[in-house]
Amino acid sequence: MMPASTRPRSGMSTRRTYLDLLKLLAMFYVLFLHSGEAGVLFYADATGSPLFSFYLAFALLSRIAIPLFYMISGALLLGREESLRSLYGRRVPKYLLWLLIGSVCNYLYTCLRLNPQPLSLELFLKILYSSNHAISLWFVYQYLAYLLMLPLLRAMVRGMKLRDYLLVCVFFGLSRLRPVMEYFLFDNQLHLEGNIYLFTNITYITFPLFGFGLSRLLEQEELRKKAALPITLAGILGLAANMCLTVLRCRNGNNWQDQSYTDVLTYLMSIAVFYWAGRLEFSVPFSPRARRILASVSGTSLGFLMLEQIYRKETRPLYLALKPFIRTLPACLVWLSVALVLGILVTLAAQKLSRLVLSLLHSPKE
Repeated sequence: MMPASTRPRSGMSTRRTYLDLLKLLAMFYVLFLHSGEAGVLFYADATGSPLFSFYLAFALLSRIAIPLFYMISGALLLGREESLRSLYGRRVPKYLLWLLIGSVCNYLYTCLRLNPQPLSLELFLKILYSSNHAISLWFVYQYLAYLLMLPLLRAMVRGMKLRDYLLVCVFFGLSRLRPVMEYFLFDNQLHLEGNIYLFTNITYITFPLFGFGLSRLLEQEELRKKAALPITLAGILGLAANMCLTVLRCRNGNNWQDQSYTDVLTYLMSIAVFYWAGRLEFSVPFSPRARRILASVSGTSLGFLMLEQIYRKETRPLYLALKPFIRTLPACLVWLSVALVLGILVTLAAQKLSRLVLSLLHSPKE
């Protein structure tokens, strides 16, 4: 059975630094996913280039961003003992406050900067309830559903064995492959009865399970070594299959920006990247200083996601300035790296400021 509680690992900090590394990677990939023709869709304008396969593979790898965030959360939260009072009385309200703050900032940015218009409390509340105020906030809403389901997911993993995780993996893959089969065999004219819907197809359930299971597997040396080859081959298969399916779909539809099949087997790539990041921690020693820096940086992920569109849009002029002098993709990578650093620094400053304010509010009065 996969152990449900975290076991101390000899010679290592109790903090899993590879999760911090994965958070940083996922943060950059979120930016890249929203970079449009400058980045994630650059391959669509380079179909005749000898580097087309590289551009396409690079773009498809960025699809692991959201899966990684869920897998990291599963590794951190599913094995944790937490009362319902603590979860629903503290964690969820705190998260809702973050969502409200992020929505206010994005709404003000839209009304005052992107698309100048009068402020409306009614419109703000309608969008807050029924939609979202920025493209990256859809994940923040979905993550709220995951938090609400945490007690049930925690109960589930207590009894799960390795074979159960493999079943989740198989059923999730079948759910992802079904639309592909219907497209190529039936030209999308015939579809499976809609009520045959597997809960394993829900990303905020499946990916946290993957993250929890893999984090426990990584703690067991024998399993960690045995899993290397199958997980690596699965990751390569996932990338190759996504590339082939994307090319076939784009050619058939004569639309190279069609992203219908860019996510079909992304979960296999996500599992492989998560696994090898974990292996890295067991083989490469991180200094205490490096661990502290990575922990601080990864701790900005939620605040960064809330305002991701602001950092990305406000630094875009850098890309436009660099593009005439260097190639499009390098210019895009520089632009997004600057946006990432800016977002991290702003969030760190905001965190420090909030701690200062709280300390002043709670300081004893003379």
